[in-house]
Amino acid sequence: MVTNLHTHGMHTATGVPSQAFAASGNYTHSDNPFFKLAGGSNASVTVHIRVPHNHLPGLHWAHPHIHGSTALQTGTAHLAIIVEDDNDLWLPAEAGCADVAAVLAAAPDIILDLQLYFFKKPDPRNWIYTPTIVQSFKTLNMTDDALQKVVKVTEDLNNGNYQYMSREANNPLCCDDDTDGSSTAKAKAGRVSDAASSSTTRLISGTAAQGRGENFYLINGGYQPTIHLNSNSWARWRFLNSAAKGFIVIKLVDAATNKTAEDCEVMLLAKDGVYLQQIPRAIQGMLLSAANRAEVLVRCAGEPGKQYYLWAGDSMPFSSANFNDDEDSAADHIARHLYFKQDVLATIVITEPSNNAAAAGNGTGKGVATAKLLKGSSSSSSSVLTKALQDRACTPRRPPYAADLRDANLLANNVASDKWTNLTTGFRAKYLPAPLTHNMYLQWGCGVIKEADLEPGAEKSYHEFSLPDPEPLKFPLGTIVNIDMFNMEFHPVHYHINPFMIAELAEERLCSSATNSNRHVCAFTSYFEPGDYHDTLTLPMMLHSPFYEHPTAIRFQPGEFSGYSLMHCHFLQHEDTGCMSVVHWHCPTQPADQQEGACPGFAWTVPADVNEQGTVVVAKLTNSSTQQGVKAQQSGSTVAGWRGLLGWGLMLVAFLFAVFV
Repeated sequence: MVTNLHTHGMHTATGVPSQAFAASGNYTHSDNPFFKLAGGSNASVTVHIRVPHNHLPGLHWAHPHIHGSTALQTGTAHLAIIVEDDNDLWLPAEAGCADVAAVLAAAPDIILDLQLYFFKKPDPRNWIYTPTIVQSFKTLNMTDDALQKVVKVTEDLNNGNYQYMSREANNPLCCDDDTDGSSTAKAKAGRVSDAASSSTTRLISGTAAQGRGENFYLINGGYQPTIHLNSNSWARWRFLNSAAKGFIVIKLVDAATNKTAEDCEVMLLAKDGVYLQQIPRAIQGMLLSAANRAEVLVRCAGEPGKQYYLWAGDSMPFSSANFNDDEDSAADHIARHLYFKQDVLATIVITEPSNNAAAAGNGTGKGVATAKLLKGSSSSSSSVLTKALQDRACTPRRPPYAADLRDANLLANNVASDKWTNLTTGFRAKYLPAPLTHNMYLQWGCGVIKEADLEPGAEKSYHEFSLPDPEPLKFPLGTIVNIDMFNMEFHPVHYHINPFMIAELAEERLCSSATNSNRHVCAFTSYFEPGDYHDTLTLPMMLHSPFYEHPTAIRFQPGEFSGYSLMHCHFLQHEDTGCMSVVHWHCPTQPADQQEGACPGFAWTVPADVNEQGTVVVAKLTNSSTQQGVKAQQSGSTVAGWRGLLGWGLMLVAFLFAVFV
């Protein structure tokens, strides 16, 4: 099987100077998601990643990115976890960071890689096939056979399991039945039952991998592992949701009651490898889309021996009803096709503080060692690890690619109107070409909304992925890009190369409503706030308004790398079916076919706290439109210090794919 590699979350060069080069499948360097590596025992490529000196510390990862089989390959082998080491440069004492920096230096540090395995057949219930809509289809004179085929394909595209993905990716190891996609499913009473659910479809041959049953999460390869946590002592947990699709809600509960653990504190430091504007931030839970990362400090005051659960069995505090109003709703669609639950992800056992060096952060699964302990701590650090941390006390320094782009800071920096690039985009279902009435669309795939698709009369228009892309999303370097993003309830948006900031969160979009008592209560909670950076984002609690009335504004400052990359839905089965667009990080001073490398004349619109050379920059701004009095202070420390897990080397990676023969 052909494969490749994408270093997810890293701010680095594209390695793609033109769409023609992208289409060639060749590789020279950097984060090129278009290259193709043929399968075979001798197939290999060396991936060169040059990390900027001002790259933030944090958690990233790497996974395959071959269009058409990304979901299958990422869902079975995501290849690598990458951590950039902490550096005191980013957490200055004068910015209130002394305490949190001391805790981070002393705390045990573990990675929790949440791996979703999806063997469950797609749920035949789908919100667009409710009794009301099925009856509408019948008024269109659609035959039962046509309806059955549409329903079957729609279910698989929404939530296909390994078997469906393997068949669609033309994997020779799959499958032994239902290869033509047919089904004897019948639409009865407004619902479709899938007779193929009892079939013998499997991912690979052999009784060891029949592929039937339920979906479940492992943590670092172990099922429901045990994690040791010292009493009343901080530990750092770095979460990665390496799933190929969907989202999960995680919190700490008391194992005796399954209720929120009131004697535990969870404080958020970073999301998707980027510090919050102020840290640490107290949170009640985490909502992690496929590909999201969250880095937190955790401590619990329970006595040694007390147990807690890392819990994913309900959607509180983000939703009071598991994103599920009733069966005839869009919320039901989210609950059945995008939201994955598992009561117990791991058991947390409180230990004696004196066991800190040996046990803190260590974990065991059921017969499988699961904890990736990056750093332990010694007994001499116990006083540091038990100190209280003030909420939002520290303001980290920021590199320009993750600058504060909130309105107040842009106003303080006198950003002129010609430095803005405004765009509207999002995701839209791919529809059958047959004319439909009653505004009823039949879902068949996925595409990206572009400017022409927003014109009157183009409500069903979209752009399915193609390479070369005749209309790539074009973002000029040296500008502030503001994007009105649609349909993030169902589609986690991911941009390669540059992370983006949440510019606003519209309360009117929440699924609670003062005028509709039947709606369940949803909240962004303190986990999502304007100013937060992500490289992947979904907001399933935004269901109150029609999808295309109130977009969510995201914002970024692209640079310093020109070239071509991608934007897509990180529900990877949607990406495989066309929900992706080429992105052109445009250098205005270079030809369109030579868009890789340094951009002559490039300058950041919002200045950096730390520049590309790893130098702390102190900028003094006047009320004029120009920046004056800028001086630099050379830091005595090195900013970039990467370490990789699972066999990665420092900024130079070689990988073999004999597994994908």
